Amino acid sequence: MRSSGRADRFRAYKIILDGKEVGEIGEEETKEFPTTSGQHEISLKIDWCGSNVVRFTASDGQVSMFDAKNNIRSFNRYRMLWQLFFARNTYLLLEPR
Repeated sequence: MRSSGRADRFRAYKIILDGKEVGEIGEEETKEFPTTSGQHEISLKIDWCGSNVVRFTASDGQVSMFDAKNNIRSFNRYRMLWQLFFARNTYLLLEPR
């Protein structure tokens, strides 16, 4: 599920599963994607920025759930610039539920 927030409100995040884009998720949306059993990696992308990579194990009949959000929680111009240019994979946050 993607939580709401001011940043990126009208834009979708790309969902990257095992190195391939499998779809997008908009604000306050919940999406479901099929996977095979075994080890997987999931992350998010928006423009040139992204999220942390989460590794998880899927098994038959199991549903793995994650929360997606923008990692900028307050308006701090310097932190935002740092994340946009030097720590691009911390701009978004992906957490297992």
